[in-house]
Amino acid sequence: MSSSPRDVIQISLGSSSNAVTAHFLNLQGLSVTDEEGACDAPTTHRLEDNHWVPRCLLVDEPTRFFVSPEISQQALRLSQQQQLLEASSTFSSTSISSRFAVQPLDSALHLEHAQPSAWSQRYQSLSSTLAYSSCSRYYQEPAAGTPNAPTYQVSSENDRHVNWDDLGDENEEAQEDDEWQLQARKEQERKKWQQDTLEPIQEQLQTVVNELSAAENNPSSPSSSSAEPSSWMDYWMPPYSEQSKVALEYSHQSHLTPHWDAAYPISLGNSRSNGSSSDWLEDDLYDRLRRLLEESDSCQGFLITTQGHGWYAGLTTALLQEIQQETKSAGRIVFHVTNPHKDESLDKVEDEKDSENQPWQPAHVERVRQHISNGLVMHDFTQNAHVVVPLSLPNIDNQSLFRGSAQVAMALEACMLPIRLKASSSTPRRIGLTNAPFLGQGGDYDAQWGSTAQRLSMSEYIQCLQPSSQYKLLEIDTLSPTMEPDNDKLWQALLPGTSLERDARTRDDGHSTFRPRDAAPGGWMERERLNSGGGPGLLTPLSPQSSTNPRFGDRSLHHHFALSTAVRPVLLRDASDPRYQYDPMAKTLPHYLTAIVQGMGIAYRPERSVATVMNQTVGQLTFGSPTSGGAGAYWRSLLSSVKQPTLAVLGNSTRVYSHVQQISSDMKMVLGPRYRGYHQRDIVNDVLPEAEDCQEALEGCLNLRDVYHPPDASGLAVDDSDGDIDY
Repeated sequence: MSSSPRDVIQISLGSSSNAVTAHFLNLQGLSVTDEEGACDAPTTHRLEDNHWVPRCLLVDEPTRFFVSPEISQQALRLSQQQQLLEASSTFSSTSISSRFAVQPLDSALHLEHAQPSAWSQRYQSLSSTLAYSSCSRYYQEPAAGTPNAPTYQVSSENDRHVNWDDLGDENEEAQEDDEWQLQARKEQERKKWQQDTLEPIQEQLQTVVNELSAAENNPSSPSSSSAEPSSWMDYWMPPYSEQSKVALEYSHQSHLTPHWDAAYPISLGNSRSNGSSSDWLEDDLYDRLRRLLEESDSCQGFLITTQGHGWYAGLTTALLQEIQQETKSAGRIVFHVTNPHKDESLDKVEDEKDSENQPWQPAHVERVRQHISNGLVMHDFTQNAHVVVPLSLPNIDNQSLFRGSAQVAMALEACMLPIRLKASSSTPRRIGLTNAPFLGQGGDYDAQWGSTAQRLSMSEYIQCLQPSSQYKLLEIDTLSPTMEPDNDKLWQALLPGTSLERDARTRDDGHSTFRPRDAAPGGWMERERLNSGGGPGLLTPLSPQSSTNPRFGDRSLHHHFALSTAVRPVLLRDASDPRYQYDPMAKTLPHYLTAIVQGMGIAYRPERSVATVMNQTVGQLTFGSPTSGGAGAYWRSLLSSVKQPTLAVLGNSTRVYSHVQQISSDMKMVLGPRYRGYHQRDIVNDVLPEAEDCQEALEGCLNLRDVYHPPDASGLAVDDSDGDIDY
């Protein structure tokens, strides 16, 4: 096992969250195995059978998991080979066979496992052949000992005297010759594998991806249903450990958990209402978490992606409390995913959820449970995590969950770059910091605006995202897909109002065309077609938008506690190019940092800001290398071009006020006298916690709302007395 003091463990709970995490893990696997090595592999991955696998746990219903026969055979073959090569292997034949199999469900419950789609079966069969090969980009040679270390012989006359002249020169030369021959043979085998295996499989993968693209572009096609991924397991690409799959104790199909969405909170002391026994939590979920922690020399933090409310939110709270006990100093970042276009109860029968035929009483019961659960989630997450980022899966032009979750995953991958970067790399990248209380690893100073760093620890990054511990709720924006931005368009949008454009004006020969002189910097940070100063904004929100007031999305009307912008563009790479130093309009790393930092700071004045720039797009990462197959192939159907940039803005600002206000108002309403009978009955039946706990959560939400109160005279705050809510 390989470990580093920068280990990050990722946990995902629920199908909607796992859809995002599957894309996220695929991108991380590609970035840590890239030939240029910009990201640190041991931070997010560990070695299993000499292959890099993600350090993660994905929790879902038992019926959601399936094992592709091809992946199972490839992994089993590798384990058997490893056992033969290592006489001291701790794996028995029983443990090998059980590691790559899904536990059978109780036949008496009549539950059915999900089945891989036709597209997934073909794609995973081809990609697993590439992933589990000894020539794979995910493969790492076993750690060598010290066979080349010189051995010094002690004199027979004096045991304190060493014969320095007798170093076995002939043996060393023979050993060097053997190593040279071994390397030459490996290189020859790699070339043969690339020609005979990699290239043909890459062509077949491209055919499968083309079918996927055609099916998405033509939903009415008869083959579209069989080509499009229907589950996150369809596109979570190997290699990965089967121990990363954690099946819940029950499925909603079993009807043993009548209150699937209202089972809250899940804890060792409360198992009647949610059906989750202490044995499952301790022996399965917590045990696997401890195993990951034992493999880590020093875990710097956790990235937890969880879904909706109810069952999975309760599990997340229990996990956060367990993590606090096990690793108090580790950072905890929670991505709270909601899917507004899909029922969170996961495949309930249609006639049971038909709102037109649903009686008013069940509708009230469901409303009470959901609003109270949302308030409990907001309170408990902000109490037990350092940072909470609410996410709402996009539904642009009725795009599938596959595409919507991919858009979110690209933004998250960019945002988490600061804690995943290597200390040194051939890939140009840099982190710009302003008003930060530290310089960061490998730091430098830029006279124009502040300091730079090569990477940050999770604790440092969290300090940048929240100047004060009370500001725990963040929102995220990314490039709007409807704008179809390319590398040049993005660069031109970053320049207006910055010192780079001003410097270019002084050198203007009269033939260049610039934007108006009064263009404000940072106009690109506004929402699409909202900003009127420097043209339309470029961003679309990925966080829930509760307010219907169009002015509420105007970033310039809010107070910003922290801003973090991460971008993957195509830069001018050769530092010897004269444009790198003298042309302020050239797309260089320093110029990108200057434009982003000034765009955030001049117009929005955050208390702290971070700008991360890496000269590598997702397109270059996934299919810019001849060995990028497997997990990277399907991204061809999601990107418009290889050079399509990725930009994400993680903000800690008063823009989250509307979301907290909506949750607080809804919870206050259902805890009022009108719905008192409903929530008291659920309390008696152990569906909801005690009334005191609900009131405490409501008070916590109201306090959080006050923390993020918009600036005075902005007209964005909502007065409860002005609302039409009947208390």
